[in-house]
Amino acid sequence: MPFSLTLHALDKKYSAKDYIISILTSDWPLTAKKQHSSIRKKFGKNVTYYAVYKAVKELKALGVLRQNDDGYEISEAWVKKLHDFT
Repeated sequence: MPFSLTLHALDKKYSAKDYIISILTSDWPLTAKKQHSSIRKKFGKNVTYYAVYKAVKELKALGVLRQNDDGYEISEAWVKKLHDFT
């Protein structure tokens, strides 16, 4: 599995995935519905629930997020990989 790292300081264009990671760094675990609500409130972005749901599923498949009974949270293994990479 390739390891990806995006540097958004260069293009200032954020995706639903970026907002999800940002939200989950301070508040976890959250369901996709709660993440959607938080993104709309915190960032004022009119992102659709489907976009959040799809991004959550992709991040989970990549190992960035893990799911438990209460919702999704950032995977400790992914954080360790990111730390080792940087």
